[in-house]
Parts: sequence; C-alpha cells; structure tokens
Amino acid sequence: MRTPVTDGGAFTLLIPVFNEAPNLARTLEQVDTLREGVGKRMRVVLVDDGSTDGSGEVLDAWAEGRDGVRLLRFRRNRGLHSALLEGFRAADTTVVVTTEAHLQHDPWVLPALASRLDVTTDVVCGRRTRRNDPLWRRAGSKALNSLLRRLSGLRVHDVACLVKAWRRETGIEAFRDPAFAHWLRTLVRSRLAEVNIDFSRAREGRSSYGAVRLSRLAAEALLAAVRFKLENTRAGRAG
Repeated sequence: MRTPVTDGGAFTLLIPVFNEAPNLARTLEQVDTLREGVGKRMRVVLVDDGSTDGSGEVLDAWAEGRDGVRLLRFRRNRGLHSALLEGFRAADTTVVVTTEAHLQHDPWVLPALASRLDVTTDVVCGRRTRRNDPLWRRAGSKALNSLLRRLSGLRVHDVACLVKAWRRETGIEAFRDPAFAHWLRTLVRSRLAEVNIDFSRAREGRSSYGAVRLSRLAAEALLAAVRFKLENTRAGRAG
C-alpha cells in the first residue's frame, strides 16, 4: 500500500498557456469538471506566457470568481521553463501536476497521477500512447526520447512529456535554471515512476509548437544531453 505525500491528497494543477485560444474552451470546461469531482483538494494555477491570440483574455474571464484558481500573466513570451517555474512557486501544495493547454488526454488522468506520487517518488512521468499527432511529430519525439535516454541513463520512455506529477520542491529545482541540462540533471537525480497515458484525443487549431520551434527545442535538448554525458564522463575519470 502506497503512503501518500500529503494528507487529503491535495494537489495543484499547473497549466502553462501560449497562444492556445482554440483549445481553451474545451480544456477549461474539463478543468471545471475535475474541480466538481475532486473538490477543494485540487487548486489550479494558469500561466499565460505572453499570448497574443486572446488566450489571456479567455483565461481572465474564466478565472474571475473561481475559488482555488490563480492566474499569472506575462507581458511577453518568456518560454516554457519560466512559465513552469513561476507556476511551481505560486502553488501552495506539496504535489503539483503539470499538463498541456490542449489536453489531448482524459482529464481524470491528472488526479490519478497526483495520487501515484508517494513517499518513495519525486516525479511521476506520463508516457504518451496512441498519440493523435502527425507522423513527423511522433517520429521526432520517439527519436529524441531514445537519444535522451541513451545519453542521460534515464529509464523512463517519454522524458519530454509535460504531463507529470512533481513534488513542488523538485519542480522548482528542475526549472530554476533555464539550462536544459540542469532540468535533465534534476530528473536523473530524482526518484521516478512512469504511467501510460492515452493521447488519442484530437487537438483544436494549430499547436503553438510548430516544426521549426520543435526542431530548435530538440536541438537544445540534445546539446544539453551531450553536455550532461560529457560532464559525467569527466567526473568519472576524475574519480
């Protein structure tokens, strides 16, 4: 029997948002459904990362008057790392669950992830299955995750998946440094578990992460992983 991290199962749902206006109506409706089912033990932190498509206004209207909801808005796009860091800092629970604004999975996965985090685990990683994404995105993700695992030694299959349950302090540590290598190093040092998540739902509109942006992120991730591998190799020789 697992021993929960906190009494009562309280957790914060953290959603970073950047130009996701076409997806928000469905996502926020599902968050409302979760709030009704889970009750006050679930808080919500939304971070608008300088959206220019009206996402911020949609979030403003939804958050107004809702208890247990906090909205942070950046004047300019600061990037996913910064959005997540500020979201973790704003959370007031020990457990924080992160997910994407287009919500391509069953929302009830999120409280299940939170309950999976126990005293023996620092991060529960989602593994995307049955992905309803273009072939190039799925193939690129598979190749990237394979290389990240090989270079870092991580055993989880979907390192890059945003859907995770974190200890709040682990999340703050992972994102306090904008360098991808620091995030990767934090995961390597953490106690991890992995849960399969069905990602077969279609998204509305276009993703804010197009081919060019994803290619840049992949290149940054691989460079960081290579750097991480070299640092470990040097440390091993020095030891």
